[in-house]
Amino acid sequence: MNESRKIADKNIDADLKDIMSCIKEYALFAVNLEGNITYFGMGSEHLFGWSKNEIIFKDASLLFSEGDSGLVRILGEVKARGRYEAEIELKKSNGSLFPVDLTVTQLKDPDSKLTGYILIAKDITGIEKPGYRMFQAEKMAAISLLASGMAHEINNPLFVISGRLELLKDEPGISDSVRQNLGIIYAQADRIRNLVDRLLKFTRKSIPHLDTISINEVIESVLPLVLCHKLPDSNVAMEKHLGQNLPVIKGDFNQLQEVFVNLLRNAYQSMPQGGKLCIYTSAVKEKFVQVIISDTGLGIPANSLKNVFLPFFSTKKDGAGLGLSICYNIIINHSGNIEIESEPDKGTTFIIKLPFA
Repeated sequence: MNESRKIADKNIDADLKDIMSCIKEYALFAVNLEGNITYFGMGSEHLFGWSKNEIIFKDASLLFSEGDSGLVRILGEVKARGRYEAEIELKKSNGSLFPVDLTVTQLKDPDSKLTGYILIAKDITGIEKPGYRMFQAEKMAAISLLASGMAHEINNPLFVISGRLELLKDEPGISDSVRQNLGIIYAQADRIRNLVDRLLKFTRKSIPHLDTISINEVIESVLPLVLCHKLPDSNVAMEKHLGQNLPVIKGDFNQLQEVFVNLLRNAYQSMPQGGKLCIYTSAVKEKFVQVIISDTGLGIPANSLKNVFLPFFSTKKDGAGLGLSICYNIIINHSGNIEIESEPDKGTTFIIKLPFA
């Protein structure tokens, strides 16, 4: 048992060492609503030249080439739109400027109240191509590394917190009000644990177990699951148009089930007042099986479409922003493709293509 534990620990250490060696060109930091730095982790010290102790709780404008005006402009846009992405210049501790691909998102508490902002900067020094933008897959891989590192960092203190709460709950002489508050704290810790589990699921490179399967069988198998959990007051009409005698594909039945459960639930949730959901399957160009899932729901604004498959991006008030990212990874790992078309107040359509076996 001890030998197995040593091997497991060695593997974890190796994985973390690989992660840390890959993220030196990425900085992850957070600021509060006043613009002060509250977290300075991952590759931030390496990129900016500031130590955590030197910069923590300082004004984040120190890191921006435009100073306070640049920071105020960016955070104002994130507060209004939910997200900011651009190539800009940031400033090192010695005053020198360097180009980055910057992504800024909102940080919210469990009640969905805005408490600050998360910033991820990718150093693009030496990239000669003008107007350089990271490709979607490259962004996913980069944020996956960051998320994996964050999940490992969160898990250790979370384990201690949960353990101490369990001990405190069983202490004799605790009043009912204290016991109730401990229960609330434990429930929130459990919520964090579930989010960390989803983070690890997103970052884990899950290799599909490929079998010869029918895409229509996958869809038929998930419909009862979705229909049982649809919105109780919704009045959604569903239409199925499943192509007959479609070629089989090579796929992981369980992983593809997860994709379609996610997409169908999203469709139902986008139609709280009712609407129409259509599912189509067909063969395309004698190469792919195509699945189209279309709804008449709330739709997605044009400026958000390019971000829907990115982790931590969500148009839902209480969304973690990992469901579509996981779907994207699963389809890509099946050598397939997933696209989205949407228009506010008119609905959303997902188009999935998976190669024939």
